[in-house]
Amino acid sequence: MIPFGFIFLGLASISEMIDHTQTSWIYVDHSSLFNWLFYSFLSLGLTCLSISVIKNKFIQKTNFCISLCSIISYFLFDKTIALLFQVIISILLIINWQRVFKDWLFILYPIFGIFFTTFFGTRLSISGDQFWHVLIGPSGTISVLTFYLVLKRSDKNYLKILMKIFVFVSFIVCLVTIISPVEIFADTALDVYMNDFYSKSNEASQILKEIENSLKEGSRKKVCSRQREAARLGLLANKSLIKAFEIEGANPPMQAIKASQQRWESILNEC
Repeated sequence: MIPFGFIFLGLASISEMIDHTQTSWIYVDHSSLFNWLFYSFLSLGLTCLSISVIKNKFIQKTNFCISLCSIISYFLFDKTIALLFQVIISILLIINWQRVFKDWLFILYPIFGIFFTTFFGTRLSISGDQFWHVLIGPSGTISVLTFYLVLKRSDKNYLKILMKIFVFVSFIVCLVTIISPVEIFADTALDVYMNDFYSKSNEASQILKEIENSLKEGSRKKVCSRQREAARLGLLANKSLIKAFEIEGANPPMQAIKASQQRWESILNEC
């Protein structure tokens, strides 16, 4: 299962790279097919690495079920729920590998793969400063290298099959890191955030119209879930609009934005 784990991590990197080409390599909090593939392949990769060192069939099946929940919840609920399942997967991975290899070097995985990437991602989401985006790639690369180093230092007979796969995966991960631009032009960033604002606003409004039509027809099928999705998109749209004004160096219309924010939060809390 270890080779499959690294293959899935490589596919996750490719999916992330393709997803970034849709936003001119600027971070935008959004949901898309390739963003879903990134989280799905990441979940499968970590799960394969986790169960590769355990023999208990029940524990293996439990790990796969958690991975499946992470993949499905991305679209059924939202990205946050999927990330919660991935936290569980990472905890199980750390426990299983440390129990088998007992290598102090493995502490680098939670430090770089969980703590630093979460910290950089949080700072990026809050501030919108693309500098934090550039740091996420190297942090993820170090976390992947940790698995290789732990295997190399062990007496386990894993390296023969792993070497070629690891070289390929490392190349892909590093490629994502190198391609990520250190400097991003402000006008490109402005266009991306404005397009994201219009796209999410239109999608949220369309969902509300569909809900209204369904209610007129007497159907309440998935009303709450669709309503929450519309509210989530509306709130994200407001964030993109604020960031666009910040990039432009202009004062955003906070009164209108606050009114919109209250409207979407009210819709979100109705269900």
